[in-house]
Amino acid sequence: MFAKTNLTTWLLACLLLITGASWAQNSKEALRKKRAKLLDEIAYTNQLLKETRERERYTIAEVEAIDRKIEVRTSLVATINAEVQLLEREISESAEELKRLSTQRKTLEERYAERIRKAYQARGQYQQLMFVLSANDFNQAYLRLQYLKQYQAYRRDLAEQIEQSRKDVELKIASLQEQQVERREVMARQLIETQLLSSERTHRAATIEQLKGAEQQLRKEVSAKQKQAAQLQAEIERLIREEIERARKEAEARRKAEEAKSGKPTSENFSLTPEAQALSDNFVQNRGKLPWPVEKGYLSSPYGEHAHPVLPGIRVKNDGIDITTNRDALARAVFEGEVSGIVVIPGVGEAVILKHGEYLTVYSNLAEVYVKKGERVTLKQMLGKVSTNPTDGKTVLQFQLWKNTEKQNPAIWVAQP
Repeated sequence: MFAKTNLTTWLLACLLLITGASWAQNSKEALRKKRAKLLDEIAYTNQLLKETRERERYTIAEVEAIDRKIEVRTSLVATINAEVQLLEREISESAEELKRLSTQRKTLEERYAERIRKAYQARGQYQQLMFVLSANDFNQAYLRLQYLKQYQAYRRDLAEQIEQSRKDVELKIASLQEQQVERREVMARQLIETQLLSSERTHRAATIEQLKGAEQQLRKEVSAKQKQAAQLQAEIERLIREEIERARKEAEARRKAEEAKSGKPTSENFSLTPEAQALSDNFVQNRGKLPWPVEKGYLSSPYGEHAHPVLPGIRVKNDGIDITTNRDALARAVFEGEVSGIVVIPGVGEAVILKHGEYLTVYSNLAEVYVKKGERVTLKQMLGKVSTNPTDGKTVLQFQLWKNTEKQNPAIWVAQP
């Protein structure tokens, strides 16, 4: 009975250790994956930064790329810090477990030695045989025989536990050594990334200083871009209003047709067709899960009004989000739908408007368009080639999302990278 209880306790302890180790391993693996993903983002941003540096002078695009690198590198350092903390916790737990295993092994060895001494004092098969034969009756003899068998089984079990405990101690020592090596490697990476982060912040300050000398020219460029953006936005909003009015007239025509057919008045609410309503409902269900409108890129200008990244006193108003991507990147549909309109403004670029029931998505700053008005498009279908600014080498897709005539923040609709 004692041996069974001891074995159960030992198995329970092993189960708890395995569960804890599994959780720690999953957390560590998640941190490693996040670190690898952040390193990929930094490499991609470096690629885009290299494209902007092909120009002869410093640009705002370069500052924005550096800002992105600093943001990602800061997250990377935080991730590595979390790895270090997890490893330190694992090392501490391993050291405590090693101490417990060593104590357990010593207790088992002492218990086994005590059993050996008692066996020696009552040594020999003759004494055991006499112990059985000296019983008062058959039942007592049988019970004594069973006792001897249980006693021998207990000794064997104790010996096996000692051997297993020895192996556990050796494995824990090896694991602890591996954890300490891993901790040193992660801390070395932590130091390198922290130094790179400091270097990038210094580089940003130097770039800003260089740009100050051309502030007047930069302000002119920003003003010109804002005028072009306003012109494009006005045309986009005009087309959206036209689309909403067209949908209203179609709904009104359907209502009148239903009245004529049934001979009864119907609601004056303008509703979507069943197909358009289903498409709209599916679009809503994918809130936060829509794919990015480009295959690769990062959010370089958020939705709404915010300060200019370089020029003091200038506010930037964004009706969507700007996604900086690589040269020759293609814009793609974030959901199935219909091409509601195409905007073409010479010198500014082109834009595609897609309709998804009562929702619309807008893809601006295109150099080429691959679809036509009225065309049905599928999820991730290529809509056109994103334009690259010849001045700063920056390739940016401007992406908007509307519910009828209400602007939405696209960042909360697309999946987080």
